[in-house]
Amino acid sequence: METLALVKPTAYEQMLSIIENMKRDNLTAVQLEKLAVMKSRIKNCFLNLTLTYFGLSREQVIQLSDQELDALFTLVSERARRELIYLKVLWITVPFLSWLLTFDLDVVVFTISLSKVKKTLGDKFDVVKLIRSRTYYLKTLT
Repeated sequence: METLALVKPTAYEQMLSIIENMKRDNLTAVQLEKLAVMKSRIKNCFLNLTLTYFGLSREQVIQLSDQELDALFTLVSERARRELIYLKVLWITVPFLSWLLTFDLDVVVFTISLSKVKKTLGDKFDVVKLIRSRTYYLKTLT
C-alpha cells in the first residue's frame, strides 16, 4: 500500500490539486484586472532590470530565443531576490525612512509582483509569453 502512495497520488493530494485548479480557473473580473496590472509591472520592471544589470535594451531582449529569454529571466529574478534581501535588512535597521525611499524600486516591485502572480497562476505562468506580449496595462488600481 505504501508503494502505491509513492507512485500514485493519494486521494487527499488529488483533491487538493483539483481545488487549486478550480481556484485558478475561476478568477473573478477584479482578480483578472489585478493580475493584468501585476503582469504589466513584472514585464516593465524586468526590462528595466535587464537594462540596469546587463545593459540590454528592450529590442535586444525581444530578439533573444525563448530558451535564452527564460534563462535571462531566471538570472534577473535571482539577482533581484538577492538585492531584495539587502533591502530587507535595511528596512529592519532603518524602518520608516528606508521603506519610504525604496518601496517603488524596480527590484521591490518586480519580486513582489512576481511572487503574487506565481502564487495565483502556479504552473500556468509563462515568462516567455509575458515578455513577448505587446499589451501594456496602463490603468491603475484604486
